[in-house]
Amino acid sequence: MREYIPLLSSKKFQIATQALKEGKVKSILAEGLSGSDLSINLANISSIEDKYAIVCPDEQTALRFFQELDSVLEDAPINRLFFPASDAPPLDKTSPSISSISWQISTLYQVLINPGATILVTSLQALYDCIIPPDVLQNQAMIISRGDLLSVPKLKQKLVELGYKIEAQVEKVGDAALRGGIIDFFSPSSDLPYRIEFDVDVIDTIRQVDPETQLSVKQVESCLLLPVSHIFLDEQISQEAVSRIDMFMLTVSIQNSEMRETLKKDKDHINNLVRFTGMEHYIPFFYGKATRLLDYIKDYMIAWVEPDRISDTYERFRRDTMDVYVNGIKKGELLPQKELDDIERLEFPHITRHNPSMLIYSMKAPDSPQKNKVVTIQHSQPDPMVGKLQDVASFISGKVQGGYKIVIATKQPGRVKELIELQDGLVPSKPEKLDEESAPFFDIVNMSLERGFEDRRRKILLLTDNELFGWRRRIGATKRYRGGSPIKSVDELHPGDLLVHLTFGIGIYRGLKTVTAAGITKEYLQVEYAKGDKLYIPPERLPLIHKYLGNPETVTINKLGGREWPEALARVARGTKDIAAELIRLYARREMSKGYSFEEDTIWQQEMESAFPYEETTDQLKAIMEVKHDLERSKPMDRLVCGDVGYGKTEVAIRAAFKVIVAGKQVAILVPTTILALQHYNTFKERFAPFPIKVEQLSRFKGKTSQKKVVEGITDGSIEMVIGTHRLLQSDIKFKDLGLLIIDEEQRFGVEDKEKIKKLKENIDVLTLTATPIPRTLEMALTGVREISQINSSPEGRKPVKTYVQAYSETAAKEAIEIELARGGQVYYVNNRIQGLGSIMWKLKKIVPNARIAIAHGQMDSDELEDIMLSFYKGEIDILLCTTIIESGLDIPTANTIIVENAQNLGLAQMYQLRGRVGRSEKRAYAYFFYNSEEALTETARMRLEAIRDFVDLGAGLKIAMRDLEIRGAGNMLGAEQSGHIAAVGYDLYLRLLEDAKKQLQKSHDGKPIRPEAPPQECNVDLRVSGFIPEHYVPDEALRIDCYQRLVSAETTNQVKSIEHELQDRFGRPPPEVESLYELVKIRVLAQSMGINSIVEDNLTLNFHFGPNVKLREDFLDRLVARFGERTTVRPNMIRIRKQRDNPVKLAREFIELACED
Repeated sequence: MREYIPLLSSKKFQIATQALKEGKVKSILAEGLSGSDLSINLANISSIEDKYAIVCPDEQTALRFFQELDSVLEDAPINRLFFPASDAPPLDKTSPSISSISWQISTLYQVLINPGATILVTSLQALYDCIIPPDVLQNQAMIISRGDLLSVPKLKQKLVELGYKIEAQVEKVGDAALRGGIIDFFSPSSDLPYRIEFDVDVIDTIRQVDPETQLSVKQVESCLLLPVSHIFLDEQISQEAVSRIDMFMLTVSIQNSEMRETLKKDKDHINNLVRFTGMEHYIPFFYGKATRLLDYIKDYMIAWVEPDRISDTYERFRRDTMDVYVNGIKKGELLPQKELDDIERLEFPHITRHNPSMLIYSMKAPDSPQKNKVVTIQHSQPDPMVGKLQDVASFISGKVQGGYKIVIATKQPGRVKELIELQDGLVPSKPEKLDEESAPFFDIVNMSLERGFEDRRRKILLLTDNELFGWRRRIGATKRYRGGSPIKSVDELHPGDLLVHLTFGIGIYRGLKTVTAAGITKEYLQVEYAKGDKLYIPPERLPLIHKYLGNPETVTINKLGGREWPEALARVARGTKDIAAELIRLYARREMSKGYSFEEDTIWQQEMESAFPYEETTDQLKAIMEVKHDLERSKPMDRLVCGDVGYGKTEVAIRAAFKVIVAGKQVAILVPTTILALQHYNTFKERFAPFPIKVEQLSRFKGKTSQKKVVEGITDGSIEMVIGTHRLLQSDIKFKDLGLLIIDEEQRFGVEDKEKIKKLKENIDVLTLTATPIPRTLEMALTGVREISQINSSPEGRKPVKTYVQAYSETAAKEAIEIELARGGQVYYVNNRIQGLGSIMWKLKKIVPNARIAIAHGQMDSDELEDIMLSFYKGEIDILLCTTIIESGLDIPTANTIIVENAQNLGLAQMYQLRGRVGRSEKRAYAYFFYNSEEALTETARMRLEAIRDFVDLGAGLKIAMRDLEIRGAGNMLGAEQSGHIAAVGYDLYLRLLEDAKKQLQKSHDGKPIRPEAPPQECNVDLRVSGFIPEHYVPDEALRIDCYQRLVSAETTNQVKSIEHELQDRFGRPPPEVESLYELVKIRVLAQSMGINSIVEDNLTLNFHFGPNVKLREDFLDRLVARFGERTTVRPNMIRIRKQRDNPVKLAREFIELACED
């Protein structure tokens, strides 16, 4: 594309900007530049020494423009930077996210150090953010190199001062972890964390770390440590901040006692070097001034995109923010925020006078009193060709014959080339000389641009996917900062948790305990049973225990040695047989079914998929591969794709549907609501626009005549894809050749509809999508038929929803609504009591009188309800006051605040789904769960509210599902009897017993029962050696248990060595106790493979006990006697060796090596 930039650019604009560079004019005004036209012209005027800042009216426009400019510039030697606005509103009592701050600081540092050509894109909102001053950032950024003199305590102190949070392990930007002589940190300067290993007070090695595996991936010579907060917090700066706050407060009187208390508490935190939520409001007090982006770019030329929109944005910001601020100060309801006091000096257009400026208008500019050099670019918008693809070739041919030079920028280059060649025989070409004198031509480039343009005077035409297919360039994530970690374990043990021991039953986990006896130290899991009895479980017995998942309010702690546990175990084992039998029948029926086997992906498939504007997540790609593999088999697919809201399940469905349609078969998508049908219809129609695929919807949005045509098209096969509600299940729907049924949120259909779905499913491929998290093991155990794909990784750029759990406050609700509406968003207001909605409507009209409010609940007429939902979807309603009817399905990127009253009455999964209604864009979203302070919270309600507050990381859906099992049991998934069984023995043990029952009932080909495989005999190694993981080596208890678990599960010495290598990488050189533990595990692994049941040390001997079926070879016994002589005693299934002065570990190892010799 770069080679076409000079041809597509305006000479007049180039000349005018040259005059601006040379200082001949202070500002220029360009009219007629918009979309891709603007990015192409700015790319053309950039040179190796130029520095430009582009200010857009809002964040979305800025991000869209930046990504397009980045594409157009391709590999040009020009720094491209994006400076995002803070994702915390000015008057909000929260702090911006670490990802938001980190991105800002990374960009600011690049501005400081890059002397060459730079284009920085930002929004007006970002100009008002208070940020770290340039001199402070320059001084505090730290380059760390191998060989540097630096101690662990000094680096730790530096990390804390820069805003890093000390964690057990580093997973996201802003995390740091300390383990002896190793420090990990995740700096905004890198896509991966760094691991610094010290040799006393010298940097020995610097490695980059994979945050998923926590293993080093690359050694580097140096790294850059950047702040992750705009506040550098050391003793001197904190004291200066407190003094300035005190001085400022002398001029402001705060009447509100609660605010005075808050201020006092904040000052104490600052004085004690403790960071707190909302601390960023005090930034000017730390540095004595308010620093903003304009202070960093004083030598930049600034392009103001759409100044009239920028002016409107400023006025709205000033009105909605400053007025509320001033009134709040007067009433004593808001703390003084010094950074807002001088906001007037940033009034637009006053700020355009600071730097050489370009005022960029897409249309004709309004008259201005300022004397600007005016450049008018007379470009027009090409006519859209959506739905007229058959005319593209003749249109292009006619334009080329008329002398036009045409560039087509598309993400479907193969498809466009095919369209044109098939219809007219035209072949894309590129002349040797590219300027206005060159011969007419047309060419196709693989690029996504916002919008095309036509220059009739110069006979130049740029076409994009927008004109051809109706696509607008989508915003993908520009830079990814990890907002959460993938789920590693949903059953981490914490002191106080209930656990289940296979032999002893349900007890309370009390933590790890180090025990020393006869000079030997080991670590044990301490479990408390009824009457305070304690059980100490060695780590090698970890396979026998599981965290208890079930309702803790109904559980009984067992008595050590009592009869109730064995009886419960036997009762549950009997109860699993019926469900096991049904599962086996279902599985057999599925194995006998025959379906259609689809071919491998076509070129069309590859091109359609390449147009996806985002980078697929790992889980998403895995789900896509699994679905395609199912489609290519002869057995009918029945797969569930389960993933958090907004995690890309629809893209999986799009690719599956396309594969089926290209093979000549039809696809139906069944959805529970008309709104969801409309959303899917728009998505699929847009993605399939370049291809001859007819997509239709069938719902009440279609009139009777239109519905009749759609039904006819389904019957005769002219409609390849239909999206509909339960209307698709009616008797008049007859598919010509249905190949794939996609069901979205199946659990929301009624019983009668589900029966019809079952009939529709027979012998066709079925793909089910759900945002309701289902644990894989439970789903497989309960159905035994359906495969499951889980998408747990978050999409690019997605931020976790900021979640508040608190007693109801009208002031808090009012502030939350005003802040959301001030930034042009929408609000869900949820109360699950229909009778109370009227009084809440009255209250809302009182506190936000200008807001457009509508009520929605399940007892309304379905047509009326969907009309209201559609109005909200279109942005015609500001606040949707509703019940939990909005729990799933709606995807509205502009709705980014949800307020839930009486949250104590809702289930955990319900609250999770409600929170998932917001945060569907890159904007920061907020969820407020208010509980009624006048009612005493039950223990279950408290646990649910704590869980929704704590599980805020992206991808927490599975954790939520498991915690829901923990809180209320599995009554919602199973019948009462099976639910009781889970309550009795816990979730994990129930599944184990169910699996045993299935194996016992399976039949072999000759009709004889298959006996379940006996579990391999565990080898018990009991040597008088201190082998454990000390707390000083792995400080985090959960991580220590994980290390023990993995060592116990190792089946080969290579696996043990791999764990050994990983722990040394993560925690440094192991102490002697850990070295001994590794040796003990290796002995256990080797001994077990040889049939040794136990190795036990007593005062004089080492005793090796063999299994009953092990036959000892004579050559082994000869070698043994040759080595140990009379120290050896051989008995049936046991060999005893006197220790003398040998180390027991060395002796056991030598014994096993002798046994392993050929």
